[in-house]
Amino acid sequence: MPSTRITTGRWARGSEQKVIETVQSALLSALKIPDYDRDVVLDIYDANVRIIPTGRSDHYTRVEVVMFSGRSLEAKRALYKALVTNLSALGVPSYAGNWVMTD
Repeated sequence: MPSTRITTGRWARGSEQKVIETVQSALLSALKIPDYDRDVVLDIYDANVRIIPTGRSDHYTRVEVVMFSGRSLEAKRALYKALVTNLSALGVPSYAGNWVMTD
């Protein structure tokens, strides 16, 4: 079961469930997990308690996915692409190349 944490700013207030479901949808499609496999947490912070990279918008969002080892590189890439595509529909800009994948 992937364990997922979404960290973002105030823009997501009032749309919490939509943000969570958007990320869950990416997990379902890319990793082929069953729909009942859910462990997604959303943290929303005010600007005064969060530092984001210079030049990023207030929609800057970090998604951390922790999973058991063994997922293929193709599955991880598919997940990244699905997350970027799904979140961009909510106004989260994509930042090519700003991601870290560990085993």
